[in-house]
Amino acid sequence: MVGIIRKFRPILSKRGTQTVRYETAEADTFLRFCFRYFEKNRVRAIEVKRQRKEFKPEAFAAKVRHLQEKVLPGYEIESCCLCIDDM
Repeated sequence: MVGIIRKFRPILSKRGTQTVRYETAEADTFLRFCFRYFEKNRVRAIEVKRQRKEFKPEAFAAKVRHLQEKVLPGYEIESCCLCIDDM
């Protein structure tokens, strides 16, 4: 996944904290093309944790259900749990 996912620190977060965010690389025009033309009405809900043991599958499933019922009705939602080792 080198170059696809970018890690960045929010502007107002302090240096010593673990506050970081991940996003898809803006320069990757292929991904933008795929999401724009091939991913209509499809969403991926991905939860990333530092360690696999920190996953709470029931809580994540509840979040995905909320997305399906309230936020994105009519969308096909694929869910996935990743840890830092997977990246």
